[in-house]
Amino acid sequence: MRPPRHGLSEGTRRRMAAFTPEPCASGSSLAWARRARMHLLSNAAMTALPKAVAALTVAALLFATGRFAAADVTPQQRCAVAKMRATAREAAARLRCNAKAVLNNAAVDSVCIMKAETAFTAAFAKAEATGGCATTGDASAVDVKVDTFVTATYDALAPLGPFCATPDSPCGTCTAGGLCVLDVSGGLVCRNTNSMACTTSCASDAGCGDPHFVCVGSAPPGTCCGICR
Repeated sequence: MRPPRHGLSEGTRRRMAAFTPEPCASGSSLAWARRARMHLLSNAAMTALPKAVAALTVAALLFATGRFAAADVTPQQRCAVAKMRATAREAAARLRCNAKAVLNNAAVDSVCIMKAETAFTAAFAKAEATGGCATTGDASAVDVKVDTFVTATYDALAPLGPFCATPDSPCGTCTAGGLCVLDVSGGLVCRNTNSMACTTSCASDAGCGDPHFVCVGSAPPGTCCGICR
């Protein structure tokens, strides 16, 4: 059996087999068979050629489209995207610092925050050094917005307590101002003694209407006091 000819259809191979001369065929028969086989091969090649051309055309168009699309991005767009990505990374890094503090019931690690800010500032500087930025020198202004966002997110999601374990003992991150006291819910919270006096009456933490305040007291009603995280 003859090996298959790659690239030819099954029908073409069968037709070529019909023109394969027998070993004892005469010279004229052999020449005729060879011409017939070459004719079939030529027809097969002409049939495959349009497909190959079409495939190459599509590949060329895809390459050109991708190249032109990349060329259409302006330096201002590249700079803006680089700064946006840097801002997203800083916000994520700072939230991780806050999450770690919540898990450890401790103050937010200042070194952790500093690393996030340093990376953010360096990314902004790199984007501006490349050139083409619509605005420059705006790292500090954007950093303030990131800080506001992270603080608001922390206040909205972090649990109110307990933040301490021993009543009437120092606690929290307030400088010499955190005192462990009872919350009306029965838990212990760290009151910020540096904040305003506790005067507003309340029956629950929600009654204080501010995530920075808790309802302090051995039983309801208590008074709204600032907390120290």
